[in-house]
Amino acid sequence: EAQIRIIENREVEERLHNMPINFAIFDFGRVPYGKTLIGQAFLAQPGDGCSPVNTPEVDDKDSVYFLVMYRQTGVCEAAVQAHYAQAAGAKLLILVNDRDEDLEKAYLRVSEDVNLISVPTILISRFQGSHLLHWLESRKNGIVLSIKFELPRLEKVNYDIWLSSSDSKALKFIQGFHKFHQFLEGTAQITPHFVIWACMSCEREAFSKPHENCLSGGRYCSPYLDEGTPREVLFETLRQICIFRENEEQWWNYIKELKGDCLSYISETCSNEAISKVGIDAPKIKDCIQNSFVGPNPLIDDNTLLRKERSLFEESKIDSFPSVIINNRIYRGSLEDEGLILAICASIKKPPRICKSLFTDKDDIQPLRKIIS
Repeated sequence: EAQIRIIENREVEERLHNMPINFAIFDFGRVPYGKTLIGQAFLAQPGDGCSPVNTPEVDDKDSVYFLVMYRQTGVCEAAVQAHYAQAAGAKLLILVNDRDEDLEKAYLRVSEDVNLISVPTILISRFQGSHLLHWLESRKNGIVLSIKFELPRLEKVNYDIWLSSSDSKALKFIQGFHKFHQFLEGTAQITPHFVIWACMSCEREAFSKPHENCLSGGRYCSPYLDEGTPREVLFETLRQICIFRENEEQWWNYIKELKGDCLSYISETCSNEAISKVGIDAPKIKDCIQNSFVGPNPLIDDNTLLRKERSLFEESKIDSFPSVIINNRIYRGSLEDEGLILAICASIKKPPRICKSLFTDKDDIQPLRKIIS
């Protein structure tokens, strides 16, 4: 449940027909999952936020406040606006959409470097935002909002990480995340999934001919981000699927063994070395890959494992990768260890000790590396 409620302002509530304001979350910043933020919202000055903005006049310098801006599609990215909001001391940035669209379908990724941005950024609809802006434009005092970042809580969390097996950034993330996953004490289950799509022109030919960048006549194609070829990436995808199905812990250890050049390009040689070091049953993995093809020719014959992955990818509705889905909901926010762990912790009915160690008395998030070292 991601909602904004207006506190003690009947005029604006009536304009919005007493309905809560729904929002979508951008894929950067440290999102306070499992918590509710209460603070004053002010219209940013200047309102577009594409340049430095003024700090609002508040009675208490330690008070929590949010900034509201117009989204500036094609002018400046949300990350730029968030940078200036953060510099002005805001604890949250609210962007009013500049187009009429379903928030669930809005594109919430940015191309700017967002590593230094911690302020969470949310998007509200043009309709609801216009009423909020109308009120803020005519008043200095702002408006008090309650913003809820709730997630469904289960006894055990299931989270899927979607990646390309050629994406060194995603592989490094998994390597660093393993220790944190262990501290979840069995309350979370990870499943790796791989980005795969079909060649549309090959489909018109009924996938009857080999395609140089794909397998199974073009039924399965994959991005290659660093080095290697798409076919090699697909065979590495099959290796990882088979390793994970055979033994989850060995899959974690396999990823951790990939170092140096092997992270940029997992060649068959790199893979064989990692398989040997981890003690994985190589013949069993080879059989798993061979048996996944419905015939003897991988360039033409269908593949049951890749078919399932492609189907799941099409159903997932993720718009970029790497991405994480927690309990069937796309995780939004910075894909950092602390942010993702916070979201996972907020999804567990009885959180383990590591979750309780995430906060100080002031409710600030502590770095996980410091906690578990």
